[in-house]
Amino acid sequence: MPRRDYIAGELSPDMLQALKELNFECLELLAAQSRAASRRDFPLAKVIEIWNGLDNEARDRAIDYPYLLFNAGFAEPQRWRRPAEQQINEERGEPYETFFTVPAAVQVAHQVFVHAWSTAREHVPSAVLTLGMHPQCAKIIAAHTSVSLYRTVERHWTWLRPRWLDRPQVWQELLLGGMEGGEARASALMHGLQLVAAEITTATRKRREHFRV
Repeated sequence: MPRRDYIAGELSPDMLQALKELNFECLELLAAQSRAASRRDFPLAKVIEIWNGLDNEARDRAIDYPYLLFNAGFAEPQRWRRPAEQQINEERGEPYETFFTVPAAVQVAHQVFVHAWSTAREHVPSAVLTLGMHPQCAKIIAAHTSVSLYRTVERHWTWLRPRWLDRPQVWQELLLGGMEGGEARASALMHGLQLVAAEITTATRKRREHFRV
């Protein structure tokens, strides 16, 4: 059985469809940010050129991956504090770099956060696989109420950012592999899974080093 079919078999059709829809919204947000930024300074300018040149059918294929192309610190439990701790820690400031500045980012962040919350509450392994979410982070996110999650979106929608900003070739591989299908698609899919897993591994190592200091 091909690896793509195996991974898809681990996820419900609703989950796969939700990821595809979120990936579409994320790419459209990325395109909107590129229009607001200087092309020279935008790290994924060539990727957006590819995206803008695709028709609807090609776009549908290009985003059909069983993981989210954006991130919001899902591998970092320290970022997603428990709801009761938010007010205590709020005065410490926002140490995380902001990528999106366009108004549409708030709505997309809300969609991503809600999806992460519902997935963490329903099935932690799916959150780990599709969002690159650390299991401890899943516990923290799942502990939110709908009200505290909404407040988190209001305060921290700026956490949302594309994965692999320093590796535009990965994005090109994903879009073009999704369009072409076959071995190109399988290779792109596995590469993405490896990178998502690496995010968790790196964050876990840094967290252990932090607490050893």
